[in-house]
Amino acid sequence: GGMYLRSSGINAEYGAYDFRYDRKSPDGTVNSTVLLSANGTYSSYLYAQQLSKVIATHDQSTPLFLYFPIQSVHAPQEVPQNYVDMYKGVVNNKKRKRLLAMVTAMDDSASVLISSLKAAGMWKDTLFVFFSDNGGPISYNIGQSNYPLRGGKYSYWEGGIRSASFLHSPMLQGGIINQELFH
Repeated sequence: GGMYLRSSGINAEYGAYDFRYDRKSPDGTVNSTVLLSANGTYSSYLYAQQLSKVIATHDQSTPLFLYFPIQSVHAPQEVPQNYVDMYKGVVNNKKRKRLLAMVTAMDDSASVLISSLKAAGMWKDTLFVFFSDNGGPISYNIGQSNYPLRGGKYSYWEGGIRSASFLHSPMLQGGIINQELFH
């Protein structure tokens, strides 16, 4: 989730730098820079800021495809304290409170993306696709619940392979709920 909150600049769990900025040179080579200035900043904020810049500077005469794999709701279970504080007195379970805080941080990052598209006048032509890759893990408890589905991450039961998803676009008329396979 917030893999970039550590003060050392090195991810203690994995032993490597977490955040790199890659830029393609005119000759086609990719220059990768360790972004030490990102240290101490929640990763979803960094991605949302960068995507906002991409949107603001995009040549709108050409289509834009953005892929924003928000890893907020993921190990390690880190999130800025202000999100945890939102659930004070609402949820008593510490793990569940942290998980809900990570989901709220993810929502805020998606909101920054949508606001940027609207500010650039691009929202009207956008197809927004949201999906999760799997259900919550059952081998360790991070506060998740896949109920009423059986199983979870790493399993072939519905709790592992069914997840929330939706499509939204001002170009789509009406709304439908689809219970069929979507991928």
